[in-house]
Amino acid sequence: MNIKHTLLSTLIATTAFTSSVSAVENDSSFKLAIVKGYLGSRAIALGNYAKGINYLTRKNAVNKNFESKMGLCTAYIKMSNIDKSESACTSAINDLKTIKKDNKQVTYIKSVSYSNRGVSRYLSDDIAGAIDDLTTAVLIDSNPITTHNLKLAKYK
Repeated sequence: MNIKHTLLSTLIATTAFTSSVSAVENDSSFKLAIVKGYLGSRAIALGNYAKGINYLTRKNAVNKNFESKMGLCTAYIKMSNIDKSESACTSAINDLKTIKKDNKQVTYIKSVSYSNRGVSRYLSDDIAGAIDDLTTAVLIDSNPITTHNLKLAKYK
């Protein structure tokens, strides 16, 4: 797995977008993160989730790496396929555990990965798991995405 090179070269391009995700109440607005510039990311960011998933899951896709798992996590959340989203989010988090380097970029991407999984867990009514992941995300890196999602989950 060439995650170190790929991750470090794309972390600067990591972006977050706000998305309305239907949860218990329709006015919930969680923030999700995706790796900008990666295969399928543009389609997902533009709201074409099925197309993004197709890019990321096709048979001849070169890598099933962190970036693709992060994209799948977000796209599946947006399509309300919570089982697949949690699985993709967990796989992305597991990929990050192999990185020994601990700099600001790696810390940020770890935090938003936990935040994405926390949103997925929240939407599956695993509130305790969601709060645990969102708290972990804030403890790793207290940034606008992680703090917003934790506050929102606690408010509900």
